[in-house]
Parts: sequence; structure tokens; C-alpha cells
Amino acid sequence: GKLPNFYAVDRNDLSVLYGRTGDAQIDTDNGYGVTFSKYELFDGQWMSGYQCFGDVAYHYFGWVKNQDNPWFTFKSKEPFKMFKARVYPYWGFRQYDPCQFQIWAYTGSGELPEATPSDWRTNGSWKMIADVDISDLWLKIQDLLTDTANVGNPEYDPCVNGAEFQIADYCSDIPSSQYYRFVVVNSFYGVYKTEMDPNSWSARVSTITMSELCVWKYGEE
Repeated sequence: GKLPNFYAVDRNDLSVLYGRTGDAQIDTDNGYGVTFSKYELFDGQWMSGYQCFGDVAYHYFGWVKNQDNPWFTFKSKEPFKMFKARVYPYWGFRQYDPCQFQIWAYTGSGELPEATPSDWRTNGSWKMIADVDISDLWLKIQDLLTDTANVGNPEYDPCVNGAEFQIADYCSDIPSSQYYRFVVVNSFYGVYKTEMDPNSWSARVSTITMSELCVWKYGEE
């Protein structure tokens, strides 16, 4: 059949809702004296290859300690129906980066409540539209590190083009929404555990570090 029309959502129309009660507390610096802005996730900057930290001036979006509420909420200026999304990593699809994660769309009426209730997933106001597992990318990274000359080569380095997924692969009836929630199920530490870090992985299973989140929408430009 014919492919649907889809367009990139302008990153200037997207913003993370910082400081929400019931959401994760987002890092404001990297712990080494580099302070972040509120726009890291949608600033159009990501790495040209595995752990090319200079490309993003050592800035990431997320948090590097476990959170009781490992999710964040973002909004668009206008409601849209999400076609696909792409995650660009910070640590190179390992460690704190999201490995298994979900995207939910707000289907409630009116404005989003100021605080996120504990039952938000079951109270009828949100719908899960993607349940993603990119754990295989760490295996590609291990292959890459056997020959680091291939860093930045998209044929071998998955960090170049990020991890892209289509919403229709997970959800048959995609709602239009102005508010979305990104939920960490497991970081790469949470999936690979002692294989990735024999000692301190357990303090990092619900962490998230990303360079960028790009989203596309259905419909007319």
C-alpha cells in the first residue's frame, strides 16, 4: 500500500516539562562542572559517532541515578499523531542510555494535570503507543570496538543514525496528543547487569542519558 504522509515535528515546538511532581528529577549538570540547559533533548545536537562527546560539549539529557519515577513528560505546541521517533544516545547505546523504554500519549481531556498521579498508567488518561527494546545495539557496539577505525561509519556505528522505530509497529490505533511521556523500563545497565558492570550496575537500572529525541508526525506539513 501507499506510505502515509509524515513530517518531522519542529524541535522548537517540543519542550520537556521540568520540575513536575511525580516525574523524574532531571540532572542540571554532568557532575563535572558542565551545566545543562532545559533544551538539551530538543537542541538539534547529537554525536557523529560512538562517544564523540565533544560534538555535544559533554551535555546530555536525563539522569544518572535510579529514579522512583523513571519517566519524563514532553509537550508539543499543537497536538499531533506520532508516526515514528529516533533516540540518539549519549554513552553510545550502553551504560545509562535507555535500552528498554516506552512512549505514552496523553488521551485525557483538557490540560495535563500539574502533578503526575501514581496510577497514571491505569486511570484511563494515557495510552502506551510504543514498547521498545534496543538491547541488540550494545552487541553492535562491541563489534565496533574491535575496530575503532569504524567509529562514525554508519555501516558499523549505530550511534550515527540513532535508534529509530515506527509507532505503528506497536500500536494499531494511534491517538493525536499534545503531551507524551517517555518511560525507562531498563537502561543498558539494567539489561546487561554484571556483564556491563560487575559492581555498581544496580544503582543505574532506571537511568537515562540521551543526546536527542527526534519525532515525526502523520498528516499534512
